[in-house]
Order: sequence, then structure tokens, then C-alpha cells
Amino acid sequence: MAQRALRLAAETPGGRVPAVLLVRGRVERQLEENDSALAAFRAFVGAGGDRGVGLAEVARTLAVMGRPDSAAGAYRGALAAAGTDAARAELRRDVRWIATPEELSAFDKLPGDSVSAWLVQFWSARDVADGRRSGERLLEQFRRYEYARRNFQLVSRHRARSDVLLAFRDTTQEELDDRGVIYMRHGEPDRRARYTAVGLAEPNESWLYRRSEPGEDLIFHFVPIGDVQDYRLVESLVGVCHEDIDCYAVRAEFADVYDRLQRPGAVGRANLEGTERFMVRRSVERGTHSDSYALRFASSLRPIVSSFVVGDQVREPELHVVFAIPAGRLHPLEASGAQAYALELRVLVFDSLMRVIASADTLRVFRSAQRLAEGSFLTERLTVAVPPGTWRFHFIVEELQAGAGAIVTARAFEVPRFAEGFSASDLVLGREGSGLAWRRPDGAVPLNPLLTFPQGAAATLYYEVYGLPQGAEIETRVRVVRRGGRSIFRRLFGRGGGADLAYTSVTDAPNRSTVRQQLDLTGLGPGRYTLEVQLTDAGSGRRLARSSSFEIVAARAP
Repeated sequence: MAQRALRLAAETPGGRVPAVLLVRGRVERQLEENDSALAAFRAFVGAGGDRGVGLAEVARTLAVMGRPDSAAGAYRGALAAAGTDAARAELRRDVRWIATPEELSAFDKLPGDSVSAWLVQFWSARDVADGRRSGERLLEQFRRYEYARRNFQLVSRHRARSDVLLAFRDTTQEELDDRGVIYMRHGEPDRRARYTAVGLAEPNESWLYRRSEPGEDLIFHFVPIGDVQDYRLVESLVGVCHEDIDCYAVRAEFADVYDRLQRPGAVGRANLEGTERFMVRRSVERGTHSDSYALRFASSLRPIVSSFVVGDQVREPELHVVFAIPAGRLHPLEASGAQAYALELRVLVFDSLMRVIASADTLRVFRSAQRLAEGSFLTERLTVAVPPGTWRFHFIVEELQAGAGAIVTARAFEVPRFAEGFSASDLVLGREGSGLAWRRPDGAVPLNPLLTFPQGAAATLYYEVYGLPQGAEIETRVRVVRRGGRSIFRRLFGRGGGADLAYTSVTDAPNRSTVRQQLDLTGLGPGRYTLEVQLTDAGSGRRLARSSSFEIVAARAP
């Protein structure tokens, strides 16, 4: 009826009033008449309506119509017109579902000419956090809202009280139930489970969000309270399922605790119930104070990723990212009688505020006469120029034709200023015959993509020293430390002195001197180790330290 009335009004002079056009556009979109909604919003702007408001609505509509590039352009137009109070309020609607109280407070205090830049950084930071391409998170937020509005909208602002222990009480909005709140923050769950049994348990629904880190999965349980459409977050299934084992059984794949609770007469049931309650409370606390748009893949490529930083030809820093992908996880295509492995590779370097510092984005096709053998690895190296500072990076690999992929996030790493005074590159530990080498003007440098050495093998060590004149003396101390243990004394360079070794070397060229050494690992047992190198400029007394971790694995039986 509202749609018909507004369409009839559109035929009258009053139908060209901006306020009427805006309402009409919103009603049309709610009824999924997106073409009509788009026309109404554009007419609103053309009739003199607030440009920031109108273009924000155009962007949302284009997004749900599957036109991302046009939606992004319209949103940029809205940002350019964000100086009015009406436009600011309209653009705030998208961020309020996921912004922290501190972020919303900062937004509300912004001067008009700072709103656009703040919103650009807000959405960009979300893209970076999850390894997404620029603009993906904003478009996903538009999609989430339309889905949540259709599926989780509250029919009444008066929410019932309950004896069930609620895990979350939302006082910030009266539009969506708790499922909608979680959906706006984290999107479509990886798994859903529903259960209804007359007389045995209240209707209930559970969502699972898988996370790559052990113990970091998010699990949410919802129960309708007072109204069949008002699903609320509860802190445990125990008060819902009681003794109904089938209620737990439908969640058996969510977590081990539900698999155990479904078993009649489960041993230590009280402890299991306490564990479950703690786990869910923790999920709710984390889930209602964070947001995500995790990359998802049909299968994981499980790459092994390492990195090192060295200076380029003019001593500007370069990040080298080395990766190895198990051949058994790849899905080659046959091309001209050969096997082709097509991989989309990205490296995203960012700071603590989730601002992009540097990036690489490339499509590589690796060809092989035969399919790579089971147990072997596809290895490669990517290079990204980076400025000095403390950064992190995502490595993202996708095998598009198979839907396979992975994202690996590195720990924070320091990039020195190689062009200013005494400095040194990272240590590059390699292994002859690893299948991957880094070509340098003075000869190839072996790499070790798997970061492991067979017991009894030898390693190569390469690093560069910068900022000293030719003939400068460098006091060097080398140690190998077992993870969680002391230095290990043994032969490293084919000479006495063991793993805590001190010697003096002399630079062989001005400003850049390369060091290549062989490390004898014979006698080191299986385990994880750290190679530590301390360098001291004898002239100035300045000291540097570099380290690299590696693993010794047991030799295979013949």
C-alpha cells in the first residue's frame, strides 16, 4: 500500500518534493524494486535534496544490485558532499553497526571537512585487517544490512525479559534482533544449526564462525524471547537444551564439548557444562566487540611463508616473501600437454593503524611437464619495496579455478634505514638443493622455503652489512640457541669454538659488504632453534643483532 501511494504521489507536483522522493526510494528498495529505488534516489538529488544523503542511498542500492564499481563511485560522491549534518548522519548509519564507542565518539566530534577522510580510513582499515581488496568491506556492509533487515528485523521495540541467562543486552538500537547484530559484525556464519522439539527444548539456533587460530572460533546461541522473531544471545546451551541430547547433537561439529555433551551419561558433565559456558561467554564478548569479513576458501592451500629484508641496488629496503605450497593441495590445469598452476598472489604491508604501506598483486602461472609429485612443494619468492619502520604483512594466495587459497599474517618486523650509517640486512638461512635460489650479482643465494633442515645437513648463511668503508673491522658473535634452552656448543663453521663463536671480519667493499658462510648442523638433534648474530662496528662501537629461526627434522629411515 505504501508503495502504491508513493507511486501515485509521484504523478503529482508533490511527488517531486525531495522528502517524498527519498521516502519512496527507501520503500521501493525494501520491496526489492531496486530499479525504481535507484530512479527515486537520483531524482531526489536532481530535485535539490541533500547530495550526500542521496548519493549514499544510490551507493547502497547499486551495491545490492550487484554493481560494485558504480556503488563505489556513488559512495565517493557522497563523501565529497559529507559536510552537511544530514549527510554526516546518513553516512554514520553504515558505521554504527561495527564501530567501537571510541570510534563513534571521534566521528561525532569531527569538523565537517574531516568526515570524508575519516570514513575512507575507517573502511580501508577493515579491508586491510582481513586482507580484502579496497572497498570490499563497505560493499559487504551494504549487503549485510539488506539481508539483516529482511531476516532479523524486530517487530516491536519492547523486548521481553527472560529467566534465561542473556549474554548480551543491546541498548544502542531497536531495529534488529541479536542475530542481526552478529550478522552485521561478522556476516554469514560458516555453519548454522537449528533445533526444535516440543516439550523438550525451546526453539533455538546456533552459528559458528571458523577462525584460523586454534581456540579462536566464534560460537553464538540464539533463543526467541517473548516473541518468535526476537532471538536473543544466551550465554550457554545448558539452560536451553537441559538433558535433551539431540539438542547438543546438532552442534557436535561446532566444538568437541558438544560432541561430548550429546553422549548419555557423559563423564564429568558438570565440568563440560562449565567449559561450554566459559567458551560461549568468551565468544559473545569477542564477537560483540569486533567485526570481520574473513576470506573464505573451498579448501586451504596451507602455504609455508617466511620473509627477509635486504637493501636493493641503492640500499633502499626490500621485503622478500618466500612461500612453499604442498603440491597435493594444488589443482593444476592441463595446457599444451603441460601442467599449469595458476596462482593469484598478493602481499599487503600495513602499519599498526591498518594503513597500507606497500603491496604487490600478481598472477603467476607455473608450468611443469608433469604434475608435481605428492610430497613436493611449489616454491617462489615475491619482492616488495618497503620504507623504514615497523610493519606487518598479509600473504594471500588464491587458486581461482578451484576456489582454494589461504591468508597468512606475519608478525611485526622492523625495516632499518640501510642508507644511513652502520646497518645490516636480515639473515638468510638457506639449503643447497632446496629448489629455490635468489640470484645476486655475486652468485645465487640458496633459500629454504620449508624452514627445515634434515638432521645432519648443512645450512648456508647470507647477510649484508651497510654503511661502512672498505676494510672496516666487524666483531661478530654467533650463537645457536635451542628453543627454550641454552646455547648449543658445537662446530658451526668447521672450526672449534662451538655454537657460541666470536671472530672479527673485514668488509670487502664500501657501503655494502656481503657475508656468506656454511653452517655445519651435524649433531643438532630434532627441534626448533634460533641462529643469533651480533655485529659490532669496531670503529664506532655500535652494535646490531639479527636472528633467524629454523627447525631440524629427523632423517628419514632408508
